[in-house]
Amino acid sequence: MPRIRCVVNLKLRAVRAPGVYFMSREDVYLSVSLFGQNKSTRLQIADFPMYIQQDLLFDKTYYTSLLSSEALDRLRDELVVVELVQLSRYGSSVRLASYSTSARDFLFPIPSRSLYHSSSVREIPLRRLIDFPGENPIWLEFSTVTDMTESLLPEADNILYRPTLRDSLLYKPTLSDRYGLRPFTAIERLDLERTERALQRSKSMEKLELDHLRALQKSRELAKLEQELETKRRERLAREQLEDSLRRSRTQYLEDLELDKLRMSRRYLYL
Repeated sequence: MPRIRCVVNLKLRAVRAPGVYFMSREDVYLSVSLFGQNKSTRLQIADFPMYIQQDLLFDKTYYTSLLSSEALDRLRDELVVVELVQLSRYGSSVRLASYSTSARDFLFPIPSRSLYHSSSVREIPLRRLIDFPGENPIWLEFSTVTDMTESLLPEADNILYRPTLRDSLLYKPTLSDRYGLRPFTAIERLDLERTERALQRSKSMEKLELDHLRALQKSRELAKLEQELETKRRERLAREQLEDSLRRSRTQYLEDLELDKLRMSRRYLYL
């Protein structure tokens, strides 16, 4: 019975961020997660542009994918995460930028049903995180070579599958259509659990980042309100000082006017 094997050769070329300089001189590297495999590049000097020139190989076999279209559709459930990480002098690491999307959109940017795709040099923008040392955009330059081949696996020959007229390139079977009423095998359960854990990690990370962005937005709004209140307070104090000075000037003017009248009256008495 055929199985589908997906081999991805990710060719990382460079990371560019014009006008951005690192605050810390610790080494940096790229971390890529695909098919539940996490691989990292060599340590790079903390300086842009960062020329990586390294290939990362990822391999996964879909034991339960009996059609090529089914294997292509299952790439939509795979998550690709690219992170720019800098080492810390305290023994940990700091995430500077990240990018995440589905493996189908990442490996096959042009809609196609082909099992092989080789892209030229592409550029994608990485999302700047809170520890990124600048405000300019950051770009990742790379290319991919994806090859999906069919092969035979004797251990999977006992999987029951009854093709129907709905089996076509545009048909995406459900779990019940794919496996029928039989129980999942250990490999199928492990594959599904890995996919669910990856999706849960992605949702939790996105939720944390969203909460952080909301808290940052609220803090900025509070700082803006405090600045406006301080400006109004200063304007009120200046207005009160001006009114006080006007009141004093008017009082002094009235006093001077009364003294002048008194002097004039005394002068007329002597005359």
